[in-house]
Amino acid sequence: MATMNSVYPNGGPVGYWQQWTPLGDDRHGERYLYWDATSETDIAASNMKQTTPGRSDEVSSTTSASPGQSVYMEYTITNLGNTFVSFDIGFYLSTDQFISTSDIHLGTITGAGASHGVTGTLGTYVTIPSWIAAGTYYLGFIVDPNNAVAENNESNNYMQMPNPIKISGASGGSSANMLVANQSLLSGQALTSSDGRFTFIYQYDGNIVLYQNGVALWASWTVGAGAGRVYMQGDGNLVLYNYYWSPVWASNTYNNPGAWLIVQNDGNVVIYSASGTPLWATNTGGR
Repeated sequence: MATMNSVYPNGGPVGYWQQWTPLGDDRHGERYLYWDATSETDIAASNMKQTTPGRSDEVSSTTSASPGQSVYMEYTITNLGNTFVSFDIGFYLSTDQFISTSDIHLGTITGAGASHGVTGTLGTYVTIPSWIAAGTYYLGFIVDPNNAVAENNESNNYMQMPNPIKISGASGGSSANMLVANQSLLSGQALTSSDGRFTFIYQYDGNIVLYQNGVALWASWTVGAGAGRVYMQGDGNLVLYNYYWSPVWASNTYNNPGAWLIVQNDGNVVIYSASGTPLWATNTGGR
C-alpha cells in the first residue's frame, strides 16, 4: 500500500472552483507505481504551502495597503505533468475571488520552469496602482497567462490569495461621492450622492451610467467596451480605458490639474477645476 504525502490543507478545498490539487510528488510517485507511456503537461497554481514536514498552511500576502504601495505575496506552483516545463507567471489584482487576465495586471515573471513532480513556494513584490479606488480586492496569480503552454488541464492555472487586501483611499481626500486626481472606478464600482438618491456606476458591460432609483438619467454609451477603468487623470480629464489602456470615452477636460468629480444631491455629476469652476457635467440637475 502506498502512503501519499500528508501535506494538504485541513480546511477543505481551496480556490475559486473549490477543488483539490494533488501535490506534484504524489502524482510523480503514482506514475512510478502505475506506469504508462502517456505524456502529460500540467502546471498547477496553489495558495497553500508546506511549512514543516507533514504540515501545511496558507501562503502569506499583504492584507492592507495604500495606492502606489509595494506589497508582498507568496505563491505555490506544482508540476503535475511528467516532463520539464518552462512558463510565465502573471500577477493580478481583482475585485472578486476569480482571478483572470481581465483583472488589473501587476507584473509578470518570464521564463520560470519546473521539473516533473516538483512543488515550490516563492514570493514576490507587486505594486498597487496609484489610481486604484479604495475598497476590498484580491491579489492573485496565473501560471502561463498567455496560454503559451498546451496543458492537459488548463483550469488549475489561476489562484487568489487566501485573504483579501483592503486598499485605502488615495492621498488628497476622496469619499463615496467623489473621484479626485489619480483615482478610478473599476468594473462594478460606483459613486453615490451623499443623500443616497443617485448612483454613478461603471457597469460590467463597459457603460458608465447615472441612475436615480433604477432609472437611467445619463450614459456614456460605451456598452461592449469590456473590463477596464474610469480614471480621473491628474490632468483633469476623466477617461474610460479598456483593459489594454486604450481610451474609449473622455470628458475632454484635460489641462486642468487638480480637477475632481462629484455626484451631487441635485442629480448632476460635475467635474470641477481645482478653483471650483465647473468643467463638465451630465446636465441632469434640478432633481
